[in-house]
Amino acid sequence: MPNLTLLDAAEAAKALHQAAQARARTALDTGRVAAAAARAHLADANKELAERERQIAATRALLAAAEVPANAEALVEILAALQVESRSFQAEVRGQSEALAEAEAGMAAATAAYAAAQAAVARAEADVRAATVSATQTTAWTAAATAGELGTLSGPGGDAAAVLDGDDFSAAEDRLAVLPAELLAAARAGFELEADRTGRLRAAAEAAEEQLAAQVAAMRGREGAVEAARIRLGVVERRLRDWVERGRERFDRAVALIRDLLPPPDVKPVPALLTAAELARLEELRAPEPEPEPEEGGEGGEEEPAGEEEEPAPPPSGADGAAEARAARDEKRALYEEARIAYEEARLAAFAPDATVAEADLPGPVRTALEGKRTAMQAAEEQLDQADLVYEAAVHARFAAWSAAVPEAVWRRVMGFLDAERTLNELKATVPGDLVAALDDAVDDLAAALSDEERGRITLAFLEAEVEAREARLERARAGRQLRVLGAVRGDDA
Repeated sequence: MPNLTLLDAAEAAKALHQAAQARARTALDTGRVAAAAARAHLADANKELAERERQIAATRALLAAAEVPANAEALVEILAALQVESRSFQAEVRGQSEALAEAEAGMAAATAAYAAAQAAVARAEADVRAATVSATQTTAWTAAATAGELGTLSGPGGDAAAVLDGDDFSAAEDRLAVLPAELLAAARAGFELEADRTGRLRAAAEAAEEQLAAQVAAMRGREGAVEAARIRLGVVERRLRDWVERGRERFDRAVALIRDLLPPPDVKPVPALLTAAELARLEELRAPEPEPEPEEGGEGGEEEPAGEEEEPAPPPSGADGAAEARAARDEKRALYEEARIAYEEARLAAFAPDATVAEADLPGPVRTALEGKRTAMQAAEEQLDQADLVYEAAVHARFAAWSAAVPEAVWRRVMGFLDAERTLNELKATVPGDLVAALDDAVDDLAAALSDEERGRITLAFLEAEVEAREARLERARAGRQLRVLGAVRGDDA
């Protein structure tokens, strides 16, 4: 079954409201016919009733003046027959009055329903126009995602992979190899740490949107389902739009950053990235620091108290050792970031169903999972603090001096290369077809929710009209109750 589109949903909603409008029009016409017939029957019944009442009055006058018993008996019989006919016409008047009131109430309800349906049709027509514009944009995005320059960008054989495997990329790597490997590794670790943090924050934001969508859908019925579907569509729409609007731009920027590391092709010999003096200074800083002289006292010095813990091993000496300590610190920072995000995800999942509940009142498994994530985060934070202490106290200054020996312009080129490498790998790993499929599914979900919402609105309006009509009928019955009860007691023809 093909996916629904928002245009499909808008056109289906328009058709539903047009059908409701047609039903209201038919009900209005039927009510007019019924009201006209009731008025005619009521007029006839009132005329007949008036005539019977006139005859009853005349017969009573004759009966009052009658002197012969035989004449009086005949008049009594005539009067009784007239009263039976009168009560029958009274019942007819009541019945036709109720029929007229019912028809007029039906006409009023149909008029209101027609006006509401007419407004709904107008709204649906506006939705159709908006959906047409949206469908045009969505079609353009989905077509562009896998066609043209974007169609050859991703995948193992795509443009991004070709650059990663190409001569320019290798030449750029070779030029950066002049930097000490430990220093370059520390730079890569720092870059990846910050880049991964951005990715984790994006994922955390999307996780919060998903929890919001789920809660909105649970709380607000059909309207909530529409709002939740819109939230989810917004997430996948952003991903596809980013690929379509920025995919090639990101690729071109990555290529430019790589080429920025390369000298112009007509420059021979190729200039070095660092001068001889800068390289010498880096090697000088790489050398380990001399061991400190042992303190005087020798064997006669004070002994270590029994049972006292051994002091931790000293950090590696030299700038390369400082780079190792920094890399270890960055690794601990990455682990802490992962643990913190995991705890926040567990907290979000725990309280999303009910943010008013206290942690102590959470279900046992949920509370246990949350406590476990918190404990893991705290442990990771302690390990990071320890790594920070080692790095800051002992080797930070050495690493900072080593890093400062590299010119700022070179660091910016290193950053550009790392940014380009990550961008190209992300573009290579992107599957545009998955982005398109996710958008199609999200649009389908929203279209289905919108259709369901429109059916719900029509059903709700129908039920509200039924309630109003039945309450009005009850009020009319209460107003005419005395006459109907009297007629029932007397056995009048209804």
